[in-house]
Amino acid sequence: MVRGEGPRLRRAYAAALAVAFLGVACTVSWQPWVNRLVVFLVVLAAPAAGLLAAAMVKGVARTLGDRRRRRAAVALIAAFASLASVAGLLTVAYGYPRRLTGAWSVFSLTDMEERFVRRLEWLPQYEAAADAVSAVEPETVGVVQGNDSWEYPWWVLLPEGTEILALESVVPGQDPPDPGSVDAIVCAEDLDRCAELVPDGWTLTDLGTVAYALPRNLSDAHAAVPLAWAHAA
Repeated sequence: MVRGEGPRLRRAYAAALAVAFLGVACTVSWQPWVNRLVVFLVVLAAPAAGLLAAAMVKGVARTLGDRRRRRAAVALIAAFASLASVAGLLTVAYGYPRRLTGAWSVFSLTDMEERFVRRLEWLPQYEAAADAVSAVEPETVGVVQGNDSWEYPWWVLLPEGTEILALESVVPGQDPPDPGSVDAIVCAEDLDRCAELVPDGWTLTDLGTVAYALPRNLSDAHAAVPLAWAHAA
């Protein structure tokens, strides 16, 4: 290696790392899922942190010329690293929402509770709606949802083989199916819009966050939960 090449490479690496940090901050840091997107920065910053720690120890030793103080500097850096490791361990063990220990540990939750761990109060509503719809043995189920509604549970809770169709389309030239052509309708969050799409002669059951709609004859024959309110368009 040419003399002086090492420091230049370290400075270039540090500059590239700083640019990466700024790039993330300017492009994706606004979203709530940013934690998973900055992992690469942590990995890339690890060598730089090691070089910085080594430089600090050398600086202390050169300034003071005392081995004891150099050992003290090393011990201080080691203690800081250990404390940071303990913080990470506590985050994994007791952090929210997927902790390893405690009442809501991933080892004590059911698969369905794990899916709803951030919104446990929604679980009974989704299960009640899915049970009521499943009772009529539908072949096709229409879904009404908002832009960021939580529709994923329907794919898990409804019977296997059920065809799930979006009753609204944002794709130019692609029209959604007629709500009257499906056997049942489930709705997530956007319940006002759901009420507008329910066909004549259907009963809409509002459970709070979610709702479902069935043809009135099927709803009367297979009622699974008390009706909150009925809608006849």
